[in-house]
Amino acid sequence: MVVIQLPIKKNICQFNLLIIFKIKIIKVMVSLFDYLGHAAGLELGKQVAEYAKFKKAKSDVREVATPRYTGKVMLYEQSFLDEFFKVQSVIGTNR
Repeated sequence: MVVIQLPIKKNICQFNLLIIFKIKIIKVMVSLFDYLGHAAGLELGKQVAEYAKFKKAKSDVREVATPRYTGKVMLYEQSFLDEFFKVQSVIGTNR
C-alpha cells in the first residue's frame, strides 16, 4: 500500500489529504532454466520442488519444446527462487 500526502490549502488553514492507492504487485514466474541461465538438473529440481511444497510457495507449469528438451517445466516466483538459493548457500547442499 502506498500513501501519498498532498498539502491542500482551504481558507487560511492547511489540511493534509491522504490518498491511498492499492498497487497490485505482479510476481514474475520463472523456471529454474530462466533463473540460472542453464539447465538445473533433476536433483536440484527435486530440491526446489520439495522446498516449494514445504513453504507452500506458488508454482505453475509451462510446456516447452527445445532441441534438447520437450515437456513440462515448473515455474516459481522469482522471489521464492532468490530465497531458496540464499538458504541453500547458508546451509549448504548436503542433507
